[in-house]
Amino acid sequence: AGAKLGVFIHFGVYTVPGWAYQKGQFGSDAFRSSKDLLTNMPYAEWYYNSMRIPKSPTSEYHRRVYGPDFKYEDFLPQLDAALKDWDARDWAQLIADAGAKYCVLTTKHHDGFTLWPSAIRNPHRPPDRQHLARDVVGDLQRAVEDVGVQMGIYYSGGIDWTFHHEPLKPGVPKTPAYRQYADAHMRELISRYRAPVLWGDITYPRNSEIRRIVSEYYNTCCNGVINN
Repeated sequence: AGAKLGVFIHFGVYTVPGWAYQKGQFGSDAFRSSKDLLTNMPYAEWYYNSMRIPKSPTSEYHRRVYGPDFKYEDFLPQLDAALKDWDARDWAQLIADAGAKYCVLTTKHHDGFTLWPSAIRNPHRPPDRQHLARDVVGDLQRAVEDVGVQMGIYYSGGIDWTFHHEPLKPGVPKTPAYRQYADAHMRELISRYRAPVLWGDITYPRNSEIRRIVSEYYNTCCNGVINN
């Protein structure tokens, strides 16, 4: 109650390249169709999807800067190395100084990497390319709570590019394996962090256990808030 201002944090493997196409405006020729938008995506967190589209600005940038054999997953060790010196208290103080009463962190964005050491294995990634080495979610949660800020966890259930391999037709993975994977992640996040804000993105797989999971969340966090 009374938390009128919050901070939403997009952070992940895409932070390492930190690049997106920045020419043109929505409504211009660069964004006339869904294909144009996906090809010229101006959001850095969509880097992995954009780099898979041949001749897209991101694909050309990636090839020029990192070379044709550098995989998106290869950014993970670089981020792990940088996070060894990361102090979550710096972020927490910045958020509190801005007057925010809560923050929401992308615990897993569409690229499929988790910002916590999940026990749920992604079958489409090598064992050493599953998640960050550090528990960024837990470290940030402890830091923000120490300065009176509530922690929120975002989870991308609607899109996961590691289960869906058509970059020009992003959609919800429809396999039973993905439904079980997403459900297991949600349960793990709820039991591990008990965050007062649970933020889903876009949609969620059909025939999942999401109704039961929502019930489990409220039984765990009776005063919790779910965005949709």
